[in-house]
Amino acid sequence: MAHEDPPAGEGLAAFQRRYWAAWDACDLEATAECLDADFSGTFAGPAGQAVLVLGRAETLAMVAAFFARVRGERASWRRSGLLPLHRGGDEAAVAMRVECRFPDHPAWDNAELTVETYRRGVDGRWRLWRAHSERLR
Repeated sequence: MAHEDPPAGEGLAAFQRRYWAAWDACDLEATAECLDADFSGTFAGPAGQAVLVLGRAETLAMVAAFFARVRGERASWRRSGLLPLHRGGDEAAVAMRVECRFPDHPAWDNAELTVETYRRGVDGRWRLWRAHSERLR
């Protein structure tokens, strides 16, 4: 799928809309374009599951597997608490609860608490720099 380059002066809210639209569409290429080259993520599940600390390539592999599993399935996403906390002109963090429901596969439903940190590059574009997710179910 071909993508237009985002505007260099794209605001954080516009970036978040573009990033989540890519995620909701299971569009790996567009999602990858939203991750910083130095992206790192920490992903934790319920007790007894490993805590994963992944770089950009490993995270994209995990996302690709998720997209392959859910592509074409009915899903509804709900994100709450999307108020960004700016940490200087070129960084912002957002704490949110993310829920995904699959009406045809209730066992796939999940919810997590996530803190995402964004930074604006020298090209003026925001990208997801770090993510810390704690899976609730």
